[in-house]
Amino acid sequence: MAFLKMRNGQLAPRYRDIAKWYQHHGEAWRVRWDYAFFQMALETNFLTYRRGNGEPGDVQPAQNNFAGIGATGGGVTGDRFPDVSTGVLAQIQHLVAYSG
Repeated sequence: MAFLKMRNGQLAPRYRDIAKWYQHHGEAWRVRWDYAFFQMALETNFLTYRRGNGEPGDVQPAQNNFAGIGATGGGVTGDRFPDVSTGVLAQIQHLVAYSG
């Protein structure tokens, strides 16, 4: 979390337990949760949901979609999950599906 907070000084309070959710769901599904956590950091630009040029991305924070699942560019926002835990779980399960 310190790594994430260093790169996003305005981290929303709702993310305070996000690393714990990655560890919880990752261990349950036998996925390297630390890799998934860093994928989230890159995909969301450290939970700012902004592109490198500062413009908003296609996925919005309220979607709890930490890996851009279903977002294909050009304004397609992708999937939406009801809360942080479910969004993390979806990403972990997506990684499981990709790994066979």
